[in-house]
Amino acid sequence: MDKTFEKRKKVIYDLICDEMYVPMKFKELAMFLQVPREQREELREVLKILEAEGKIYLSKRGKYCKGEAKHLTGVYLANPRGFGFVTTEEDSRDVFISEDDRNGAFDGDRVEFVIIREPDSRRREGRIVKILSRGIVRVVGIYRKKAKQNYGFVIPDDQKFDQDIFIPDEKSKGAVDGHKVVAELTSYGEEGKKPEAEWQFRYGTYLAQRRDPVFQNFLDKEKNTFERILENPQFASANREDREEIVGKIREIEACLASMKEG
Repeated sequence: MDKTFEKRKKVIYDLICDEMYVPMKFKELAMFLQVPREQREELREVLKILEAEGKIYLSKRGKYCKGEAKHLTGVYLANPRGFGFVTTEEDSRDVFISEDDRNGAFDGDRVEFVIIREPDSRRREGRIVKILSRGIVRVVGIYRKKAKQNYGFVIPDDQKFDQDIFIPDEKSKGAVDGHKVVAELTSYGEEGKKPEAEWQFRYGTYLAQRRDPVFQNFLDKEKNTFERILENPQFASANREDREEIVGKIREIEACLASMKEG
């Protein structure tokens, strides 16, 4: 971080540590410090970092105080719309996590979090401060790549994984636009940067992935999906080529599953 940012952080921390300081909400703090509206996101970032460092915490009334809030652990459950919830073993009540407070967490991650608001008769709200372990290591989706680009993206099937995944050419292993792929995550992204993965396998490369339970589960689900399509009365009027394509995919999956059992 640059010296200007560190200087601002020190000014804000010194203010909160002052014995004359009265805990304030974000808007009150911004007005007290005379921070212009266009610079308030930077103030919010400073406060988040001070909170992550354990130097300040947000009270249940939403006011910034000196000291560290109690850190709790739980599992983050994502919603396709960007927000999510944390569940804990100690409390049956889940904690709402806004999109701005998820701190890079994805569905199934084990996280460390703090309570930032606890309104009367309403759901508690929290902020994730640390990812303890990842719940998703592989993602199934469609590979997309435009001509002349030296990279592509996987669009996940699971809508709870709400970001496209960057695949550099050197890790694409020959995948082409439209392939159904399973990608192994190598990074989970950060602000301004998408998650990154290494293309792992697609239809036609089964033998190299024998005994992989994740892949087997994926194939079982794909087979069931195609079988339901064939059984759908509305698909009965489909042209011969479409039906043969679906049947061909089912046979291909069955052959793969058989080879996995043999292996």
